[in-house]
Amino acid sequence: KTAYEIKECDWSSDVCSSDLDRSSMHEAMEQQCMLPDFKLMLADGIYVKIGEFVDKLIEKNKKKKYNGKDCEILPVENIKLLSTDFNNHFPINVSRVSRHVAPKEFVKIILSNGKEITVTPEHPCWIVKDGKITTIPAEKLKDNMYFPIPSKINIISKDYKKQKDYLCKILGYHLSEGCYELNRGKKTGIQFWNNNELLIKDYKNSIEKYFKLKPIITKRKKQLAVRVISKKVVKEFNNLDKNLLEKGDIKKIPKETMKLPNENLKYLLRALYDGDGSVIFQKRNGCRISFVSQNKELEEQMSDLLLRFGIQSSIFEDKPSKVWRLDISGQENIGKFLIEISFLSQHKKQRLKEYYEKNKTYKTIKDIIPNCTDKINEIFKKLKISQKKEIGHSIDLGVEKHRLFLQKLILIAEKYLKKEEKYCKLKKELEEIKKLAFGYAKWIKIKEVSKIRNKKIKWVYDITIEPYHTFISNGMILHNTVTISKANVQATLRAETSVLAAGNPKLGRFDPFQPISQQIGRAHV
Repeated sequence: KTAYEIKECDWSSDVCSSDLDRSSMHEAMEQQCMLPDFKLMLADGIYVKIGEFVDKLIEKNKKKKYNGKDCEILPVENIKLLSTDFNNHFPINVSRVSRHVAPKEFVKIILSNGKEITVTPEHPCWIVKDGKITTIPAEKLKDNMYFPIPSKINIISKDYKKQKDYLCKILGYHLSEGCYELNRGKKTGIQFWNNNELLIKDYKNSIEKYFKLKPIITKRKKQLAVRVISKKVVKEFNNLDKNLLEKGDIKKIPKETMKLPNENLKYLLRALYDGDGSVIFQKRNGCRISFVSQNKELEEQMSDLLLRFGIQSSIFEDKPSKVWRLDISGQENIGKFLIEISFLSQHKKQRLKEYYEKNKTYKTIKDIIPNCTDKINEIFKKLKISQKKEIGHSIDLGVEKHRLFLQKLILIAEKYLKKEEKYCKLKKELEEIKKLAFGYAKWIKIKEVSKIRNKKIKWVYDITIEPYHTFISNGMILHNTVTISKANVQATLRAETSVLAAGNPKLGRFDPFQPISQQIGRAHV
């Protein structure tokens, strides 16, 4: 059997052998995947269910796939996802997709912002340990550990067209406070109800500009309505997404709309929040912007769109009311919303301005960098930096540090490192912490980790992205595995693994009296 020499492994608590049989290694690591209903975000902002997506690719390219132990693997081209090296994020090509026989149980991970994912127990998850980004299996995650999420998302969007501003407004108003016109059981148009005359005029103007139609305005007590009876409108809505002409718990943002640039999408989000959003003052001069809906999928779409503006949000279920609440909180996020999106409604906009003018009695610390305190304290001691002189006090151990404070500590340490060129190891350690403090990822607490029994799921799915082995989806930074194939045996390795040698002897067995390089028929690398 061919053997691999493995170095630089991070098997968590597992022990690495220097001469490890490939098939044995695969037995232990073969199922590091996601469930078929996991929504995978492509680089253009579109979501696909990973199971259906991979199944179709394998079915269409049967001759190109190859079989491993309880799995099928397909090399692919021209499929792009968003990836990150934890410094920046960017579109990148997928190398392979695969499906594997599902295990008997899964691990469900729920984050404190409401995002969740279910994976196989061995699936690697990114964490911070001793000031360094590394991975552990999902089954070893615990409540209150920290999980990486993107600080912002930049997709490969369509080009900006002014006309799409009006469509985005129409869709935003329709998804929040709009519905369809019905005549003798047939859908004949759309309508929008609101008591804010400014929003009514904006909706009417958008209909006129985009559809070149003159809508009807009606009034019932204090409520105004814009009614649009038109086959043309019904046809376009059905072409965009048939669910647009359904009830509120089914309506969602059309796929093609999700591909639009931020210049268009700010009008979609503004109309949504003008229709069903609210600005709520909280204790100690706090504030949150809320959007309430029966439709969780719509709020997940909105959460992704907010991320394109660098705005973090959370989704919560209000069980008594049977609705979902999408919340924006924190001074930084609310500030970005006010600048980038805002409200047309003067009342809501004024409430946001009032919040900014108030004196804050406290500031919620949300941007925490976990598990770096001890390491940065250790670096300060090795460099003999006076903490009292530089920061006015000792570094509080056992307390997670805010990003800005950690950045300050790193800049201080770098000044001393420049004077001491001999500290090569310390430089590397500081670079790892710098990647966390100045990098792309934010870190959020895990609310709950639980095990779930497999109920009739046959396959689980994975993708491979090289060289970073990360992808961004569902508002999370996720890990993928590296699969090495030879002679129909698949060895699935963590991204931290380096394969130093792999090959069979040309004559069937090794000759101890000849150099190894002369006995393996492979190109030089």
